[in-house]
Amino acid sequence: MEHTVDLSGLEAEATAGEAEIAAGMSAVIGDVEYSCPAGGEDCSVAVVASEDGIVATSTGGMATAADSPAYETRETMAMTAEANTKRVRIVEEAAQGPGQTPANPDAGLGGSGRNNADGTADTADDPYGLSIERDDDGTTVKITDPANAGDDDPKFTQADDLGNGRTMHTRTMKADDDGNVETEVVIVQTDIMAPKDVAFADWESNAGGDKPQALTVMGNDGAIPGENEDADALDIDEDTDLADDANTYIVLDRSTTDGVLTYSRDNPGTQPTMNVDEGEHDGTYNGAEGKYRCTSTTTDNCTVTFNDKGQVTGNSDNWVFVPDKGATSSQPDYEYLSYGVWLKKTKTKDEDGVTKYDEVETFYSVVGHPETTNGDLAGVEGTATYNGYATGVYVKDKTDDSATRLSSTAGHFSASVKLDASFGGGDVADNRQFTIDGEITGFELSGGETNDWEVSLDLTDFSGRGTGEEPGKSDHGTAYDNEFSGVTTGDATADRGTWNGAFYGSSTAVDGVSPQPVAVVGEFNADFTDGTVAGAFGTNKAPEAK
Repeated sequence: MEHTVDLSGLEAEATAGEAEIAAGMSAVIGDVEYSCPAGGEDCSVAVVASEDGIVATSTGGMATAADSPAYETRETMAMTAEANTKRVRIVEEAAQGPGQTPANPDAGLGGSGRNNADGTADTADDPYGLSIERDDDGTTVKITDPANAGDDDPKFTQADDLGNGRTMHTRTMKADDDGNVETEVVIVQTDIMAPKDVAFADWESNAGGDKPQALTVMGNDGAIPGENEDADALDIDEDTDLADDANTYIVLDRSTTDGVLTYSRDNPGTQPTMNVDEGEHDGTYNGAEGKYRCTSTTTDNCTVTFNDKGQVTGNSDNWVFVPDKGATSSQPDYEYLSYGVWLKKTKTKDEDGVTKYDEVETFYSVVGHPETTNGDLAGVEGTATYNGYATGVYVKDKTDDSATRLSSTAGHFSASVKLDASFGGGDVADNRQFTIDGEITGFELSGGETNDWEVSLDLTDFSGRGTGEEPGKSDHGTAYDNEFSGVTTGDATADRGTWNGAFYGSSTAVDGVSPQPVAVVGEFNADFTDGTVAGAFGTNKAPEAK
């Protein structure tokens, strides 16, 4: 009887061939080991190429297939060699911490050793641009390399949604003259929130400043005699506000086709109030439904310019927008953290197709929250807890009972972060003032490897007492350090890692007391008896207990 052999669970690629296998024995064809069950008929195995790919059949006994021991050994060796190159790059990244060598410290997103699309070195060494947008359905992350902005240059694409605000982005460069192929990978985690509907008058724009600026909702400012100056009308700036996008449009019949649309004014001589139809045109502003009105008090009409694609490119003065009663706009989240890891790896063109890592860089960014100044910190009191997440890369070792390394795997991780910060004030013990420590726990590895890793972010000082002084002294300085650095401890206590971070968020002090920073972001690395990690983290201030 002929049986089809299941090849679906193999990592090795099956190749054509034949084998006669006695019951209870096995044979290898290519990189696949075929086993014939004991106690039954002998197996006659035939592996052939067909239109459906490689098909294996077993006549007599029903043979099974598995990766051969030789294949698994080669794969383990290749995986370990690849992981070891990542281990070297993690060590290099750890040496780029604040205040350490080399002179050009943390290169961040984009690294320092990237190439242009044609394989030449990128001497500009500009960091990559990263922008984040969020709609109701998901988060969009865009990564832009200024040195590879041409239409034919390879671009980053989102390769995977890793969940919990984490996404993976990759791009593969053109092969070099030797056939080696370079790939870049960026893993980004962000806490950006989905937009929320707000009243039109409360919508905020982030354009033109670090903090969102509320739109000024007003009447027509006396533009029409008898006008109700308390009407909810928004003055439209000339040449700026009607640029065509998804949230702003004006619905009108074109009175010309030469690039300028002309619209009649609201004639104050015949219609002295806004509650009329003349000069009124349906449209939206920031998604809010309403009416556009031409409020010119002269004989001049209002205009809108457009391009050959029909997109609005500018407008005249004297336009206002009057939202419908109860109209709402979708408010984006302008205050969020992003952090992650960038890496570059090369698949060499040789008989084993070895992949090696060329560079690993961790990074973080904060949008909407200003960096807390050293002067702000001087007036902060009390204690605060910060909770968040970390992501980065790892190497995991398989060891024997004597901790001898047998093999290694590598990948990316996610984890949880908790920080405890102590500022000034009489309620804080003097030897704890202006210090911060924490822990990173719950490591989940992309390869599914089990682990019991925990990283202690050891107590470090940001009071300006001076480098090298241990917390516990009372001579606090006045040059408070918004950015700080310290050491980490994994379970490999003989090998200390490093961590660094920065405070974000500030506002006007009340009665001489500055508000506590709203976020802490940073980078870290750590060693374990069975592995190593490097990553970045983002945390937000936990609500105060009631």
